[in-house]
Amino acid sequence: GGRVALRSGARRILVEQGRVQGVELDDGRVVRAPVVVSNADLKATLLQLVGEAALRPATARRARRYAMAAPLGVAYVGLRGDLRAAGQPPRNAWVLPELDLEAEYAQAAAGRMPERPGLFVTIASLKDPQHASLAPAGVTNVQLMGVAPSAPEAWGVGGGGAGGEAADGSYRRHPVYRERKREYGERLLAVATRLWPDLAGRLEYLEV
Repeated sequence: GGRVALRSGARRILVEQGRVQGVELDDGRVVRAPVVVSNADLKATLLQLVGEAALRPATARRARRYAMAAPLGVAYVGLRGDLRAAGQPPRNAWVLPELDLEAEYAQAAAGRMPERPGLFVTIASLKDPQHASLAPAGVTNVQLMGVAPSAPEAWGVGGGGAGGEAADGSYRRHPVYRERKREYGERLLAVATRLWPDLAGRLEYLEV
């Protein structure tokens, strides 16, 4: 009994007499509903879609203070060999080279790549060994995740994008951006050698 409205951005969440009443779409249409679920982030939902006028002052002040969490950078890695044969258990792992985790978050918040990022390691090939498309035969599919800076300038994409190329995504080909990605990937791999000391000699594939 419902309908899906495609290409219909939400302009605001309608609130009347302290209760949600629906959503106004970008084209001016109004969809009435007693419940609205927003998949925008909390700050955008409260301050932009609902609007401060509909919030208690204390809620609005708290929402304005919210800061986005640091993003995760991911290295998709292919390692030659079967880690199951080496006794690697099919579970996730944390590799934390430093006890002070706040330091790497502070580095990322300041627009710098953490020197030795803590890693969250997951191994798709061990979790789903029957899934042949995860990696070629004889290669193990591994993901390394670490805290990364969100500031575009940290990636050489400042002032509207590297070379003005941010709008269409072509900054991904910019040499500064590519060099920063390479550097970040090397830092993730360096920490991962704590799990696999021979990682460099087994590296078959890397995408950051």
